[in-house]
Amino acid sequence: MVSHLADGAREFHGAWQSNTTATTETILSYFAVYACVTLISSDIGKMRLKLVAQDADGIWTETESPAFSPVLRRPNRYQNRIKFVEWWIMSKLLHGNTYALKARDARGVVTALYILDPLRVTPLVAPDGSVFYELKRDILSGLTRMSSSSRPARSSTTWAMRCITRSSGCLL
Repeated sequence: MVSHLADGAREFHGAWQSNTTATTETILSYFAVYACVTLISSDIGKMRLKLVAQDADGIWTETESPAFSPVLRRPNRYQNRIKFVEWWIMSKLLHGNTYALKARDARGVVTALYILDPLRVTPLVAPDGSVFYELKRDILSGLTRMSSSSRPARSSTTWAMRCITRSSGCLL
């Protein structure tokens, strides 16, 4: 049984007796972890996304919006909705967070969402409490011209949950 996944630490009961250590990479390469993560993410990825709005009576009904519906149907240039949701859920399950970079047009409307590698994103908090993210180079999302850059939180979306690992930075 794994108690925590800090790199180089003794992670499971009895590890100290056999002088065994496990890294995050070795735990993630274990077939049962891979099977569970891919099964959960592929099943959730098959679920339909619905854009809903609340009416005056407090009832939620499905709606269409020229600003949001196209992004929900095709989130970016290389993923369909199913693969986008699969990668979103995989990131949440494995790292505790999902970071998505928002691409906007000249009007400021979100035209694409790119799931970022959470190991290439560092949350930063300014003295006034505003949140920024340091984004390292990520070719698929279009972050190719620089080695790293800082962006305000409004340029990305973060979905956080409690971590499986202690080494992951969670709950922004």
